[in-house]
Amino acid sequence: MKLKFHSLPKIISIASLTVVGFNAYASYSGYVGGSAGSNSYSKSCSTDKRMTGFKVKYGDVIDKIRIRCTKLNKANGNWVPHSHSWTSYTRAGSPVPARTVGLAYCPTNKWVYSVSATKRNNVIQKLAVQCLSRNANGQLAGTSVVKSAGANATGRWSSWKGCPGNGMANGISGKSGWSLDKLRLRCVNKEQNIASPGRSNSSSSPTTQSGSTTLAKPQLFFPRWSSNTESYAMSGNWQFTVSKISGASKYELCLRDEGASNCFSRQKITGRVNGNRVNLPFTISANRQGRIVKWQARACNSSNQCGSWSNLEKFTVVPNAANLSAPSNNATVNSRSLQLRWSRNNYASAGYQVYVYKRGTRPYDWYQPTKRSNSDFYNYQVNSASSTGANIRIPESLGSNLSWIVVACANYTGKGRRCSLGGRSRNVTISTTTTQTSNNARFSQLLKSTFQSARCIQCHGGKNLTNHNPGTQCKNCHSQSNTYKTGGLNVDWHAAPSSMNFVNKSSSYLCNKAKQPPPSASSSACGSSAPAERVRCHLTKDPLILWAVDSGRLPNGSNATKATPGSKSTWKQRVDQWIDGGMNCN
Repeated sequence: MKLKFHSLPKIISIASLTVVGFNAYASYSGYVGGSAGSNSYSKSCSTDKRMTGFKVKYGDVIDKIRIRCTKLNKANGNWVPHSHSWTSYTRAGSPVPARTVGLAYCPTNKWVYSVSATKRNNVIQKLAVQCLSRNANGQLAGTSVVKSAGANATGRWSSWKGCPGNGMANGISGKSGWSLDKLRLRCVNKEQNIASPGRSNSSSSPTTQSGSTTLAKPQLFFPRWSSNTESYAMSGNWQFTVSKISGASKYELCLRDEGASNCFSRQKITGRVNGNRVNLPFTISANRQGRIVKWQARACNSSNQCGSWSNLEKFTVVPNAANLSAPSNNATVNSRSLQLRWSRNNYASAGYQVYVYKRGTRPYDWYQPTKRSNSDFYNYQVNSASSTGANIRIPESLGSNLSWIVVACANYTGKGRRCSLGGRSRNVTISTTTTQTSNNARFSQLLKSTFQSARCIQCHGGKNLTNHNPGTQCKNCHSQSNTYKTGGLNVDWHAAPSSMNFVNKSSSYLCNKAKQPPPSASSSACGSSAPAERVRCHLTKDPLILWAVDSGRLPNGSNATKATPGSKSTWKQRVDQWIDGGMNCN
């Protein structure tokens, strides 16, 4: 077979391979590829199928792979017609997943029995397989055909790594990180059912038992999905807890993504006994962030015989917290408007949650931000998954000596939005020269005169004519020829409801009304669920309020009644001062 780049290695001689008996357990070819990779993977066909091709996604190198499986007619060694199926893809951790697809199929009635690869930067760049027919006696026969797929082969091809004897591939396993690092074939003979996962290095579904004993099923304590004992994990070193089983010297764990039938990781772990429970240390890879993972366990004795698998449990793997970039740790700033910056976490599909809190305290339950309510910290939601910063004005009630952290969030079916369990925080100090005291942030001093100015009163109780009932829409009557036409202003312009009548009201009454923003100032519209920030959003962003505190110019060129004290910028400064001072109603 000719290639545009380096030639494929010489075809394997079948006679040079050692024959393995039909009753042997699954064996493996040698590895192709290079680096060790950080994560193990395994993809296998069902017991009645063998590998007849593969599909890859690649850029400069192969990111992930899945295999095609075809049912074997044991009577003649041919395909069973229309019996093809695919495994799922291996999981790659690349932040920019490759989108180019490559296919490699064996011709009809031929089966995969060896593999070769080229490398780039020590990861797999292109894969090739050899395909051969099987005769009725279960022996390899006919002419070998080579099929390949992947990126352009700029490296040299490895030697062929084949199944022993007359074996043919039933699956693959290997290592991956951001890309496909190394791969080998999982091999079985024509007549052979696949060995139990417990007797091989496969990570297929654990439902088949082999070498089983009477060891009891362990009970799973942590992590669990139950709403009362909801558990979660982050990538890195973690711990699973199961019940202690008499006669067990170790426990085998199987972890798989929700909806998948195969385990992406299987390990036998000795663990540490703690009373009637056993803690099993385990490392969760970074590319599991943002996923729901199911797990099972079974007890095994010193002879490596294992009992039945436990029931399934599942948990969320929340994204890791964002890495903070600015301001630097222990920085001093001269404004209560903090410009916070961080590095993007590609698994933060539901954005970020920013916490600024009094130094020495620590907000708890980062995991579910909707449950938090604490006067010692400020909570700000960033909805954009691609965001790397936020400008936040910090309430004066938090003081000047602060800490901050940014946790990453993802959405989970059945759980909603969940965020990092924690991460590295930084300290920041706000210069005392910029701090306003609460005595200078009273509503009566800052905002009352505006609320009761003629321009605001005109719509908030001042109009008491027959056709200006509370809540009346202005557009119902006013057209282009009217003085108060809506063109260029706000189509929702209306007389205020009676509950918002400002005429002859006390400062305390008006202050408490100001603390109750309308539904339009929702958390989604204002970017924060914090009540104070919804108030700030309404008072400084509502088009009608900004019109009132600005020029107040009507479409016909005239000005509406007497202007409120100060300009639009002065109004915003006063609102910030009142809110940051604790929304004092004295």
